[in-house]
Order: sequence, then C-alpha cells, then structure tokens
Amino acid sequence: MDGLKLYIERPPDETIHIQYHNGWTHDHYITNVVVFTPDGTIPMAYSKISRCIHDSQVAECGNICAELEKMFDEYGLCYVVDSGFGKIEKDFMVKSIQDDLSSDKTTHKEAKIDVKVKRGAKSMCQSAEWGMRGFQASFPRMKDCFNNKVIRMYVLLFNLSSWLVGINQI
Repeated sequence: MDGLKLYIERPPDETIHIQYHNGWTHDHYITNVVVFTPDGTIPMAYSKISRCIHDSQVAECGNICAELEKMFDEYGLCYVVDSGFGKIEKDFMVKSIQDDLSSDKTTHKEAKIDVKVKRGAKSMCQSAEWGMRGFQASFPRMKDCFNNKVIRMYVLLFNLSSWLVGINQI
C-alpha cells in the first residue's frame, strides 16, 4: 500500500482551485492511497480531494484500514507500508524502515529478526513504487479534475491490462 499524488491542471474556477491547490508544493493534485497485490493488480484504492492530506489520513478516510484489518482477521494477510503510514499502529501493517539498523525490540535476537522483516518490507515497498509508476505510465494524459468514479475507472482499466497482458513489473 502506498500513497499516490495525481497531478491535475489548475482548475479555472477559483473555488475549485483552492480545493486542489497545495501551498507547500505550489501545485494541484489529488491524494490517493492504492493497495497492490503480488500479481500487480489493484484491489483497493481511495482518492481524497484535498489540499494537503497525509497518506495515513486518506487510508483512514477511505476505510481502507478497516477493510485490510478484516482481511487480516479472516485470512491472516499482512500488508507492507512505507513510512507515510507511521502514525497508524496495526498488527496487519508491516512498516519499512529508513534506517537499516533501527529496532525497538529488547533482546538481540528479536532485534535481528525485526530488522530483517523491516528490510524485507523496504524491498516490498519498492514494488508498490513500481506499481505506482506503472499506473501513471498507463495513463500519461491524466490531468483533468477527477472524482472517485473516474479514478475507479482508471483502476479497472489498469487491472484489465494486467490480467490480459499477464506481464507486470511488480
């Protein structure tokens, strides 16, 4: 799971412009959270139209965390996330690390296992980055003002392409 900013053209209407504008980056975009599977498809995605909202907040607003927690409880599935989800503490989330040597475990053996898991998560997060790039590259002319239905259509087209072609960078 990872966050994705889809850049859009500056809306002509000033009230809509304010809704999409991020003053810190001086750009216009929609913040999304996308969940990828190992076969490269997207089972879940949520878009939050806002100026500046964190990936973890988008996941909470879109009820993605609740859905993933259900999958964890039912099937034992875990999900790899990057540091953008640092504030969410859930059993089903395996977080990657920025520093390859950090661990909060008390014993040496536990710390060693924890660091290995986090390094593996860091590698898995790279596949989500590739997926994001593949998604953006599949639709290079995405610049219009979106809503959740349009994003959903792009996700379905991306999944169809992944299933039909059968080759995915992930």
